[in-house]
Amino acid sequence: MVQKPALKPLLGSSLNLFAPPSSYPRARSPYLNV
Repeated sequence: MVQKPALKPLLGSSLNLFAPPSSYPRARSPYLNV
């Protein structure tokens, strides 16, 4: 899924919208970290 670098920011944006940082900080951190 995270093969292309372009998918990383896309996944980060999706997780940011669907999963708020207060609810899923662990799911949001790794994607934004890379």
